Amino acid sequence: MDTVLDGESREQKTVLVVEDSDDDLVLFQKAAQEAKCGLSFQYVDDGEKALAYLKGEGAYADRKAHPFPDLVILDLRLLQLDGLEVLDYIRNTPGCKKLEVIVLSGRDDPACIAQAMAAGADRFISKPIDAKVLHGVAEVLGSALIVS
Repeated sequence: MDTVLDGESREQKTVLVVEDSDDDLVLFQKAAQEAKCGLSFQYVDDGEKALAYLKGEGAYADRKAHPFPDLVILDLRLLQLDGLEVLDYIRNTPGCKKLEVIVLSGRDDPACIAQAMAAGADRFISKPIDAKVLHGVAEVLGSALIVS
């Protein structure tokens, strides 16, 4: 599960999805495809790959193939670096600070939500995620990230 592109041109806004669960990723891809929201999706499956993608390093150095994202959808529980560490990097790095970040988590208790929001998440979505929820998210993203 590495990078997959769901769009055709850079005029589209790019969404970086950081998700290590194949099942959740398949649901997300299906919902995004059904929504036909005109967004380009890039996928990585752990925190270290997310940082490499954001930095444009290694396998992600070609910004034509791996454009800098306009939005990050970030799972909290990841291998290598967890989602909170990735979120900390985003919020403390010039050039990344203003990225909108939607956090995903299997925990929906108030403490987990508060921790993610305090760390700088813009939104929080609880797992398990069904296609209907992701379809709604993809539609909101499609309208919120239209190229002006």
